[in-house]
Amino acid sequence: MKLLPPILAVALLFSAPSLRAQTSVPQVLAEAQRAYYGGNMELAKVKFMQVLQADPKNPTATSFLGMIRTQESANGGNAGAQIEKQFKTLVLPKLELREVTVADALDRLKQLAAKQSDGKMAANFVTKLPQETLDQKITLSLVNVPFTEALRYVAELADVRFAFEKYAIVVKKRTPSVAAGEPAPGVAPQ
Repeated sequence: MKLLPPILAVALLFSAPSLRAQTSVPQVLAEAQRAYYGGNMELAKVKFMQVLQADPKNPTATSFLGMIRTQESANGGNAGAQIEKQFKTLVLPKLELREVTVADALDRLKQLAAKQSDGKMAANFVTKLPQETLDQKITLSLVNVPFTEALRYVAELADVRFAFEKYAIVVKKRTPSVAAGEPAPGVAPQ
């Protein structure tokens, strides 16, 4: 069984007595369903757990918690997958990079994301790259491209990879992959 994050567990612990004292199970169940359909899965989880604490056999709360767990496992339990999904919908009308450093390309992508989303989406990059990679020059010209595809092209040109996390897009050096049938680097063929 998956353990709750400490903050969620404390919130559940302190809010459960108030469930019995101030509100009814149907009210909290309705709040949980509103949170679920509104996309606030963390609040929905807390509310459904409150319901189950007061009514351990509540079939509605049990069912919704099962659906939430299924969604989390489909996303790898990763908020980064949801962020990546949002960035896939962001289309850049034009991306023109001529002999710019990787660091400058990331800054330009950050500006374009903010501009195209009217400030609603922030491409926060965390770079875990050596300075020579950040100083590497790339050239790229794209029109009407999803933000994630632009990242993919930059990744290929700069030999880096991007990982979407909850609050940032982490940029790391690409690890060498071994093509099928080829020996790993530094390993002699047999």
